[in-house]
Amino acid sequence: MNSVLRNLVVWFVLGSLLIYVFNNIENTGAREQISYSQFKEEVLSDRIAKVVYKGDQMTIIGDRLDGSKFETTHPIFKKDEAVDNAIE
Repeated sequence: MNSVLRNLVVWFVLGSLLIYVFNNIENTGAREQISYSQFKEEVLSDRIAKVVYKGDQMTIIGDRLDGSKFETTHPIFKKDEAVDNAIE
C-alpha cells in the first residue's frame, strides 16, 4: 500500500509542476510592449480592465477590456494623478 501511495504522490507532484510551468510560459509571452503615453490614453479612454504594478513600481502589466495583455514602464520622475485617479 505504501508504494501505491508514494507513486500517486510522485505523479501528483509531477503533474502540478508541469501545469505550473505551462501556465507561466503562456502568460509571459503574450504581453504587448506599449509606451506609457499609449497606456495613459487607454486608461483615460476606459479600455483597461486590470492593472498590476510589479514590485519595482515602475513596471506595469495589465489586461484590456478586449482580453489582450500589455506591459509598460512608468516614467521615473513623473507622478501622473489623472492616471492614478482613473485606475482607482
